[in-house]
Amino acid sequence: MNKADRLKKQLSRYEATPEKEVRQKDASTEDGGSIWDAKLPEDWTPPVRYQSEHEPGSDPATFKVGDIYIDVRAGGSYGPAHEKRQAIPHPRYPEPGAVITPEISEAYGSEEMVWAEACRTLDNLLFLTQHRAAKNPYFLDPNSDEWLARSWNWLLGLWAARGMTAPDRLTIELWARERKAA
Repeated sequence: MNKADRLKKQLSRYEATPEKEVRQKDASTEDGGSIWDAKLPEDWTPPVRYQSEHEPGSDPATFKVGDIYIDVRAGGSYGPAHEKRQAIPHPRYPEPGAVITPEISEAYGSEEMVWAEACRTLDNLLFLTQHRAAKNPYFLDPNSDEWLARSWNWLLGLWAARGMTAPDRLTIELWARERKAA
């Protein structure tokens, strides 16, 4: 085999074949169908999910408004942008290690949405306080006044409903000065 034949043979493994190049449509996507119309196999069952361990600092008995939550990403990345002040403790599963039922999943998901909204609202409050203290004219207008009042009142209602004590003005101002830009 000469050099040209060897080179052709080596390159042939990179040539596309119709099977590799174009995915075949299955019956569910033909005739204008969508991948979202695809049907699961009759014998498919969802994998079993288990309740995770409690997040550090999520114990309501020891939690303090403003405690820092560190969001470590699945890949292990961490940084200042992954730190957030919490308005309420991170939700907890009732029985770590036990199977997640649909009811537990729904309750946990709802509480996690409230937790995320509370953290975001507290951060909004700190953001506005930080920029207003710096006399940023963009945040010294009536719209920002309304945003600040709405955020503060929502948090006050949340804390009152949970029997929690709201932080005082000096604490909010301190947290605003410490706030890192995301």
